[in-house]
Amino acid sequence: MQCFESKDRAFCNAMLSVASTLEGRDKLTKLLQYGSRALAWYCFTLGANEIGTRLSNLYKATQQARKVFRLGKSALLYTKFESILEKKCTSHYMRNLELVQNCGMIGFLAYDNIIFASKANVLKVDEAKAVRQGGLLWFIANIAGFLRAADSLKLNVDEENDIRKRLTFDLKVDQMEFLQAQLDLLQETRSKNLISLLKITCDLVVSSNTSGVRLSERVVGKKLHDGIIGSVGCLSAILFLYNIWPKTQPKSMLITESTTA
Repeated sequence: MQCFESKDRAFCNAMLSVASTLEGRDKLTKLLQYGSRALAWYCFTLGANEIGTRLSNLYKATQQARKVFRLGKSALLYTKFESILEKKCTSHYMRNLELVQNCGMIGFLAYDNIIFASKANVLKVDEAKAVRQGGLLWFIANIAGFLRAADSLKLNVDEENDIRKRLTFDLKVDQMEFLQAQLDLLQETRSKNLISLLKITCDLVVSSNTSGVRLSERVVGKKLHDGIIGSVGCLSAILFLYNIWPKTQPKSMLITESTTA
């Protein structure tokens, strides 16, 4: 019984640690947003229209709420340009992909801020046009991100195979231990790269369904329904939360006003 209580306490501490960060709260809200979107679709499909309407309202409310988390975020991404250009060990191909991804996200977030300001009656803009252009930029950013993640995973696997091949040679004990340590590190990195690839794939699917892209509608004649988009969006949020989930629990979780955004 004490074991279960200890695990519950550890889980609560980890949840508090995640929720105390701005990105953590954003992704928890994203989980609620896309979860309610998927559940609303399933309720409407089953004929439970009253519950479906409530869940749909929750989805729309959380969709707007998440825009607050992203206010001014494009300015933070703008500061990354210098660090991207200064990377000497990165190939031109990977650096260019990162630049495209960064530019796409800056544009998407800028339009996202404009849409929020319009919803709040601060600005008067063509919201439909802003949604289309923002969605297209998000899609472009996700394509670049997908190619980056896939290439990183491929390089990771190639390095693993190279070390495994070297381990078959007749080596000294210290050389074997060094290569094995490198292999273990590469395997851990491969797991992270795989999760990153899965997450960006989810985001790519969601962004391909926006009004500015409509990829599925152009290919098969209809958009992906909210049941699919909601489920994929939930998976994206879960994968992100998994990556930032605390690996070791702090002895105490004292959250003050200054540690929360």
